[in-house]
Amino acid sequence: MTEKAKRIAALFLAIALMGAALTMVAGCTSRDADLVGTWVSADDPSWVTVFNEDGTGTHAQSWGFGTSFEWSTSGDSIRWDYPDFPRIDSPYRISGDALYITLEDEGGGTTTFRYIRD
Repeated sequence: MTEKAKRIAALFLAIALMGAALTMVAGCTSRDADLVGTWVSADDPSWVTVFNEDGTGTHAQSWGFGTSFEWSTSGDSIRWDYPDFPRIDSPYRISGDALYITLEDEGGGTTTFRYIRD
C-alpha cells in the first residue's frame, strides 16, 4: 500500500470513528435531576411516583398496586421503560414543587397529571 493510500485509509477511519462517536452522543438520553425524588398525585394522594437518581423508579398506590420502571429524559419528554410493556414517551414540566405529566389516551386525546413533590 502506498503512503498516499495509507493516509486516505487513515482519514476514512478517522471520519468513521468521529461519525460513530457523534451518533452515540446524539442517541444518548439524560436524567433531569429535578425529577429525582418522591412525587404524590395532587388528585389521588394514595398514588406515589418515585424517580431514583440511577434511572429506576416505581409507581405505587397505598392499596398495594405497584410497578417499577426505568426512566430517562430528552428535552421536555420523559421516556418510561416498563418491564413487558411498550416504551412510553410523555411530555413533562416542573413548576416549583409541581410536576405535570401529559399522557395520550386511547382516543387520541391527552390527559395531564399533576404531582406535588413530597
